[in-house]
Amino acid sequence: MERHWRIRLYERLRAEGCSEALALEAAGTPRSTLFLWRRALRQHGLAGLADRSRRPARMRRPQWTRRDEAAVWGKPRAQRATTNTLVSTNRGLRHAAIPVSSWPI
Repeated sequence: MERHWRIRLYERLRAEGCSEALALEAAGTPRSTLFLWRRALRQHGLAGLADRSRRPARMRRPQWTRRDEAAVWGKPRAQRATTNTLVSTNRGLRHAAIPVSSWPI
């Protein structure tokens, strides 16, 4: 385990009398990270040093109210006109009369 090796290197250098800055530089790890690893090793043993996901276990889905939706889109979804409806209305045709391929681009 690389993390365990870095912790042991840091501790060995400190025991030999090296300065903290020199020991941290030799370990190639920031002080805060090294101390987090040491605490994990102390509390959970080698299993505490294993890589783990930082993603939350559950992610909340946004709950949109009609008021939120109206603030963003202007009208509630049920009252908004689609592009196909707008094109057919402007040409005086029914909604289903205009295939998408005939839209002017």
